[in-house]
Amino acid sequence: MHVNINKTRAICVLEDRLNSDYKIILFNLKDAGIFHELCRAVSNKKENIEIWTCGDYANENSLYTFVHMISQAEADEIMDIYRLYEFTDNLIVLSDDLAYPGLVNYIRQGVLDRQSMIAAITYNMC
Repeated sequence: MHVNINKTRAICVLEDRLNSDYKIILFNLKDAGIFHELCRAVSNKKENIEIWTCGDYANENSLYTFVHMISQAEADEIMDIYRLYEFTDNLIVLSDDLAYPGLVNYIRQGVLDRQSMIAAITYNMC
């Protein structure tokens, strides 16, 4: 039986970027402070890195060409696919979703501070 899957624009672009050795950070947090710190850290890297976000504060960072706006629905779809397969190390998901804790949970619990989290995210990025 053939199942027809309609891919959104974001999923198609994501597949293309990941096949081209890009690193994508899906930023789905409501914390502008972390977003700004992450942008500063990524701006010092030479690798193909993009930050995808649906946060309003992204418009304030138009000077960063690596920041791309997506809809909340697209972010949710990417997170669902990522959680289902965890298919690559080239996609990093930062989310407030308590059902799927990650690095953000370590900040909430006091195990990590913001700078340590950003250093962990950008560690292997040239």
